[in-house]
Amino acid sequence: MLGISKTNVGDHCPPILLTLWDTNVFSNFLFILTILLLSSLYQLNNSNKLEMMHKTISALTNTTLDQIGNDKELLKIVRKLMEECQLVGEKIGVKFKVSIDDRIKGATSVIGHKPSTTQDLNAGKPLEIDPIIGSIIEIGNKLKIETPTLKKINSRLKLKAENMGLYQRSKLIDEITN
Repeated sequence: MLGISKTNVGDHCPPILLTLWDTNVFSNFLFILTILLLSSLYQLNNSNKLEMMHKTISALTNTTLDQIGNDKELLKIVRKLMEECQLVGEKIGVKFKVSIDDRIKGATSVIGHKPSTTQDLNAGKPLEIDPIIGSIIEIGNKLKIETPTLKKINSRLKLKAENMGLYQRSKLIDEITN
């Protein structure tokens, strides 16, 4: 399927994902895409998913990064989202070289910037919600890792985008990300 095999991703894939491959959990397309995305994250030894948490909060609240940094409640949510993402990432072998605190400081030091997700929302462009949050929730679910904040924000962002006509729900994706 799709020319994807254990052989051609093995060098770029954390060991736990190769173990999951052997258990035939690759039964749906989204999970394969998720594994490829997380494998890329692992290969680059970079944790861009953590930075994406600022994007989701910005899109929900239509705020700039520095405004998020000046709002204690939004910062708590961003931190919790990052902690949940990091927990899932570490479980599959991703090494995080930069602390959550440093990531938050870096992002919130950018004055007046609205991330691309917020810009897309404001421009009426469809949002890519499932690859940003849904993929992490799905991996967490498969590994029995609780991600309540990710699920809550995922649901709210989908509802907002759906109400604006910028997101179309998929029954399958809703099932695997709940």
